[in-house]
Amino acid sequence: MTESTSCQFIPSVEGARIASEFPFYILCKLFERLSCSQVMKKKKEALSAFIRNWVIRYENQIEKNSAIAAGVGSFYPVLRLLLPSYDYSRPAYGIGQSTMARICVKAFGLAPKGLSARTLLHFNNPKFSGKQDGRDLADCVFSVLADYCEAESDLTISGLHEQLDKIAYASKQEEKLEILTPFIRSLSALELKWFVRIVSLRELHLGLSTKTVLTCVHPAAPSIWNVTQVGFPFPIDRLFFAHA
Repeated sequence: MTESTSCQFIPSVEGARIASEFPFYILCKLFERLSCSQVMKKKKEALSAFIRNWVIRYENQIEKNSAIAAGVGSFYPVLRLLLPSYDYSRPAYGIGQSTMARICVKAFGLAPKGLSARTLLHFNNPKFSGKQDGRDLADCVFSVLADYCEAESDLTISGLHEQLDKIAYASKQEEKLEILTPFIRSLSALELKWFVRIVSLRELHLGLSTKTVLTCVHPAAPSIWNVTQVGFPFPIDRLFFAHA
């Protein structure tokens, strides 16, 4: 790779181009498939296939003589959502599960003493939520708000990142509420479920370790991650320069 090529190519820029067109709903369906599968091999195959398809979309957008390995770097916008607890590129959201539950109740205009509101506000109490092992607020949101949510939305991965930036950089809870209220009302139930996991838990509970996720992205990713430990985008961007 020549020096000029290195200066011209920025992996995350290519990823942003795809992310601006890629529906968040499709990514949520992947999350759902991964979380529901009980077989590790199938989880890995599903994630690897998704990444391959992403890279193919990347390859269709670049010059024919560009390095194929660069497609790995374009996956950065998705990787930030797959491993939200390692996304150090923006501040913490400051919205835990209890706060998110109150926001959802207010956003959808639920009667505070009604069953739907109580189920969300007391998501940890089996008396209200029918809580089972492994269930969290996101599961309650999906079941309780399904009839209140939009059937579908036009939210893209880039659009989601824009909203996450606004939430993270809002200095007051009132500002966060103003951003969140119309936004969560625009989402489908499935999108809202995974949005809650990304923001309030910063953990998707997919049954995949960080190492496994990174290995699906690229065999060298875990070793680069172990050396840097600086959060994204550095490890994934370096894959291009190390292996292109």
